Amino acid sequence: MPVVIYLHGNSSSRVEGMRIAPELLKRDINLFIFDFAGCGMSEGEFISLGHHERSDVKIVIDFVEKLPGVSRIGLWGRSMGAATASMYTQSDERVKAVVYDSSFCDFSKLAKELSKKQVNLPNFILDTALSFIRKTIQNKNNVDIYQLTPITYAPKTTAPGFFVHAMNDELIPLEHSLSLFEVYGGNRLKNKLTNIILKLGEKSLNICEGGHNTMRQKTILEKISKFFAKWLLDQTDF
Repeated sequence: MPVVIYLHGNSSSRVEGMRIAPELLKRDINLFIFDFAGCGMSEGEFISLGHHERSDVKIVIDFVEKLPGVSRIGLWGRSMGAATASMYTQSDERVKAVVYDSSFCDFSKLAKELSKKQVNLPNFILDTALSFIRKTIQNKNNVDIYQLTPITYAPKTTAPGFFVHAMNDELIPLEHSLSLFEVYGGNRLKNKLTNIILKLGEKSLNICEGGHNTMRQKTILEKISKFFAKWLLDQTDF
């Protein structure tokens, strides 16, 4: 019994995952949805855009794999959830396939981009402001926003990856997924002893219509369900 764990975005909850349930269930793939700490019905005051959420993912995977009949596990993350998956997956071989929908590649880069949309200030002023915000967050939530860098984890990840991003995303520019996809290690790994390239999985990039919070088109959802069927059920004939 394969299970996909859905990781919701910032300012959201597990309800978000209900929208994608039908596509998985019709292929006999189970869906596990939950609220990150500080979201929905979960306790907590703060979110950390992937830093502490990684611990939530491990706890959930530890729980899910002990359920009767569970075989392979996949992750489907959107926005903050996708960034969390990016920073977690390379450390856990139990994750057999991952969907990354609208992840940022580097939070400090994103923060500067969003700031410049509002006020066009010189970079040195933005750097000073970001440094102040960094210290404030470190004191309150023990999170270093300079370490929210999925792009440093992507090359180390060997699980097959399915990237999705909307062309007109108004919050996280498409460039972030393009950068992650370019360095993502899910399609190959070099054996240091033999210097031979070993194909372990795959990666694919899917650019869709809409914005950051637009419901993904049925064609994209179908592709994702086929992706999970391939890697969690060994279904290669569609």
